[in-house]
Amino acid sequence: MLTFSDEITLIKEKTKGIDEFGNPIKKAEEKKILCNKLNIYSQEFYQAANVGLKPQAKVNIHAMEYSGEEKAIYHDKKFYIIRTFQKDEFLELVLGEKIGK
Repeated sequence: MLTFSDEITLIKEKTKGIDEFGNPIKKAEEKKILCNKLNIYSQEFYQAANVGLKPQAKVNIHAMEYSGEEKAIYHDKKFYIIRTFQKDEFLELVLGEKIGK
C-alpha cells in the first residue's frame, strides 16, 4: 500500500538571462512533494554504474507532480534524477550521483 509518508524536493533550473560575459544566469525553482521510498535492485545499480552513475535512492511520486526536473533533495542530500519510469499514475525516480569524469 502506498502511504506517501516521505518528502522530496524537486529542483528545476531555469535560465533567467545572460551575464556580461555571455554566460547563462540560472535560477533554481524548488517544489516539495510527498513520496514513497522504494528499494534499488542490484541490476539497476550495475546498469547505472556502466554509464558513470551511482544510484543512491529510489522513490515513487504522483506522475502529475513531475515537470522534467533534473535534480532533487532527498533526506537533506542533493541528487541528480538519473532515471524515471512511469507506472500508471505513479512515477519512479531513481536518484544518484555522477561518478568518474
